[in-house]
Formats: sequence, structure tokens, C-alpha cells
Amino acid sequence: MDIISHKLENIDITFNGDHTGLGAIDFSPVQVVSMGPHYFPLGEASRFGIYRKGGDFSDVEISLDQISGWTKLIACDRSFGSGSTWLYFSAQKNQSSISLSLSFENGKGEDPFAFAFFIKADEIRVHGKRYQKGALSGYQGLSGLTDLVSSNKKISMQANAKAPMHIIPLAGGDFFWGADFLIAYEIHDLAMRYQWSFTESI
Repeated sequence: MDIISHKLENIDITFNGDHTGLGAIDFSPVQVVSMGPHYFPLGEASRFGIYRKGGDFSDVEISLDQISGWTKLIACDRSFGSGSTWLYFSAQKNQSSISLSLSFENGKGEDPFAFAFFIKADEIRVHGKRYQKGALSGYQGLSGLTDLVSSNKKISMQANAKAPMHIIPLAGGDFFWGADFLIAYEIHDLAMRYQWSFTESI
């Protein structure tokens, strides 16, 4: 399947694919190398991604500062096809930040899942604690202002919902697009609109 990517400066978004992410954001050297829905257990590639085939993407809207469109979760009970839940995803580029939003339609009967970000960074900071890449333990608790740090670059990531959050250090290398961390926000209310902002800190 050919993946159709829509680019907005340092943001790449796609709404089609099979067990693929929704896109990536490059803040070099900090990077979101992939992001998308992820069924539990976290860290299993077969439980991650979207599913949408076909060539009609007339629902995708692209402007000078925003990309938005529809796609579906992968199936939760088999290794192929899609589930019943549609998701609407939007990425907006502002002067000093990037905003992502996520909402759902016809959501029912899915396994518990989260929205996951695969991150390249040297360190992640949340609630006064620091997690280094390659660490043996991570974080599980309420979400909060989260700093993604590499060299002299710091990107502050904020979710609108006080949902349970997981930070899992990864092995890097060839696994999970070379990501150093998986950050996942549990999704419990499919009637809610979830939002995340990324701001470069000075």
C-alpha cells in the first residue's frame, strides 16, 4: 500500500496505511518519529496504528497552517483490517507551537487503548522527575507538563486531559523507528476531544 503523506513545514501527516502511524514531527534534535493509537499492551508493534485503504481522500483538509482528516483504528481482535472506530485527527502549526487534536466517531467494542508518541530525545522530564534514554524504568501516573530534551533543545508537551500517562524508555536502534521513548496517554472517553501542544522552550 502506498502511503500518502501531507507535509506542513516540520510536520508529516498520513491518514492511510496498515498498522502505520499518523505521522511525525521534527524539532531536531528532538523528534516525534511516529504517533497514533496503540492498543494495550504498549510496546507491541502489532497493536499500534491506523488502517485505511483506497485513494479517495476528499475528506482531508489542508490549509497554510492545518491538516485534518479521518482514518480508522486497526482491528483489536485480529492482525488485519480495521476496527469500528473512526478517528478525526488534526495538526495545526502556530507561530510558537504545534497543536494536535483527536476525536472519535462510532467508537464501541474496542480493546483498551492509548494514543502513543514515539520520541527521540536524550531525556524526558515530568513532575520534577527525569528519565534518561536507555533507563530500565519509566513513569506511570497522571499526565502533566512534559519536557522532551536533547542537547540544548527543549520541547514542552502538554495534554488537555488529566489522563493516565505512561513513559517507557526504549532500546533505540532499529526498533520503533529508532525512538528512545514511548509516551502514551490512555483513552477512556470516546466522546471527548483530546488535545496536545508542543512548544519550544527557550
